[in-house]
Amino acid sequence: IIYEPVFKADILVEGTNTNINFHVVVSHKRSISLLREILTSIEELTGARTVVEEILGGTPKYDHKFSPDHEYRPDDYDQTSSLDQMISQRPLEYQTIFQLESTEHKELLQSDVVRDAVEQALPSIPNVSPKLEVFSDLGDGCLIIALWPGGRVVVIWDGRYHIDINLSTFNGSDIYFKKFEETFIEQLPHIKTILRDEQPRGYGRVINFPKDIKKVPDLLWA
Repeated sequence: IIYEPVFKADILVEGTNTNINFHVVVSHKRSISLLREILTSIEELTGARTVVEEILGGTPKYDHKFSPDHEYRPDDYDQTSSLDQMISQRPLEYQTIFQLESTEHKELLQSDVVRDAVEQALPSIPNVSPKLEVFSDLGDGCLIIALWPGGRVVVIWDGRYHIDINLSTFNGSDIYFKKFEETFIEQLPHIKTILRDEQPRGYGRVINFPKDIKKVPDLLWA
């Protein structure tokens, strides 16, 4: 074997008084040579003898003579439930969740600094005149909530180096969300985004944004 993208090897280690069987799964460009190095190290450190009993490779075997008995098309499958779910969706909001961490752990963040960052970032969303509330008696950090007729933002600071932001608006635009994120981070130079999730909110088992929901005649699989 010269190369395998992934494989499972069954190994037997024969000692003086006992034998041990174990499995190794390797996914590396040096898979085979890496396995040899592992077995050599075991033998050198223990004095035992290693035996490779079986190797199952991950490379698919191509059969140039293969011809399927039947080729299946989308209309061969019952798409009823998928179609019902697609047309039942009613997305109402755009939601983005940010997780941010401080890259500088010499000084803790402060609740007033986090509040100022929220206040500076809110104008990046058009036509926003929010009611802002800060709750700082719930633990070491604080909870900041801003509400307005078209959406809301909930910010949680853990009292140390982590901030969660839950931003939801009725009329979503990635430009506004990105501007909010950038403006917020500008106020806290040592903060960086470690996670960003975007999803629609609504009812009818909604999983798609409005721009992704198509009319039934436009669905290739319906």
